[in-house]
Amino acid sequence: MAVGTHALTSLANLKAWLGISSSTYDSVLESAIDRATSIIETYTGRKLKARDIYEWHNGDGSKTVHLDQYPIERMYRVGYGHQTAFTIESSVSTDLELTFMVDSEEAHLRRIEQGGTLAENTFDLTSSSYNNTSKLVSAITALTGFTATLTTNVPSRNLHRIGGIDLIREGPAHITYVSEADGEYRLDHQRGIVYMRHSRGNRNFDHESSGRFPRVRQSILVHYKAGYSTVPDDLERACIEIAAEMYQTRQQDRSVSSETLGDYTYSKKQQAALVEERKHLLEGYRDIR
Repeated sequence: MAVGTHALTSLANLKAWLGISSSTYDSVLESAIDRATSIIETYTGRKLKARDIYEWHNGDGSKTVHLDQYPIERMYRVGYGHQTAFTIESSVSTDLELTFMVDSEEAHLRRIEQGGTLAENTFDLTSSSYNNTSKLVSAITALTGFTATLTTNVPSRNLHRIGGIDLIREGPAHITYVSEADGEYRLDHQRGIVYMRHSRGNRNFDHESSGRFPRVRQSILVHYKAGYSTVPDDLERACIEIAAEMYQTRQQDRSVSSETLGDYTYSKKQQAALVEERKHLLEGYRDIR
């Protein structure tokens, strides 16, 4: 195995700290790094290593959206409009049930034929097979009972969430996506806040006043990159110290024979103790907004 993509230190740095040159326990050390990273992220309430994030927010009629993660390294898009991506409807009039649902990363289709036979299909909207609506429409149309017609080809993850549409009673249904924000905005990179500065008018929503996000639930989609591309020294040191202590504790426990941490778990009390000794390194990174 290797350390996770978002680990706060490297195997080489942990081994240097411990004075280990052998590769015998590399898997143990990698597991310790990942667990230490998880403990630190739980304590701080943040995802600390830089990563791309898709995030849905409720619109409350204000001028701001507070993002879950910070600092903002890059903003890809802020969207809150409704535009049709494709339409979908039933193609078999005798079906008993035909539903379509979209959550944050998957589209779900459910069909019950007249004879009671159930068919369910799930499409991963993040996969290369279905990551845009052109591919998704083609896959839906290939299924018996469904007909889909493309209007706009956009990333599938931009589709609005749908709790479940009854296509027999409500079809054809217009499946919508989040269009680009129609105004100007500025960012507080360090605190992870998006400020709407000016709106040019969005006919899809009735704004209370210019320059405000719409008062619509789960209507705002923000795609951004947040976290530290270069891990700060004190964060990395905390991760190394915790991982090293976990490794050394394991080495002292002769009941553990596996060459991975495996089922060697830490209670909440033990994890709290690991963090307590490094509070001076971590306190400044806690999300207290």
